Amino acid sequence: MLFGKEFWKTLWKRVFWGKYFLITIEICCSIGFLAFLADKEHMPLLIAPFGATAAMLYGVPHSQMAKLSHVICGHFISAAVGIFCYRLLGNNWYSVTLGLSLAVILMLMTDTMHPPGGATAVLCILGREDFSFLFLPLGLGLLVLTIVYLLGCWVMKKTLL
Repeated sequence: MLFGKEFWKTLWKRVFWGKYFLITIEICCSIGFLAFLADKEHMPLLIAPFGATAAMLYGVPHSQMAKLSHVICGHFISAAVGIFCYRLLGNNWYSVTLGLSLAVILMLMTDTMHPPGGATAVLCILGREDFSFLFLPLGLGLLVLTIVYLLGCWVMKKTLL
């Protein structure tokens, strides 16, 4: 049998459950808080790229693209480029194409590549966002993700997970 009793015994022994529990708590706290706040205040505070950012930030924190500088700068650069392209060219296929291309190039030039940032650029164009988007939901969301990440790092050091 492919997934027999021995498979599950070996899996149980090899998997570091404390780490996965902490990742689950971090994602629930950050994304859950933003979703709760969005529902309570009737404001779109939770954007799709935050899901991918949370997966990278908490799931693979040692990845180059999951460094806090990459997360924060990548999203802000991409959002600013997306908003600028929308304001300049409107909401159409070539503004999305140019906005995403410029966002990726700027993230590469500044060494702050964060793939979910590309989605933020597209979201800003398709969502017809203005520059207030940089504060709400982007700024608040990144603040929450960062605080939870730093708390998770502290817990990891204290408990030696």
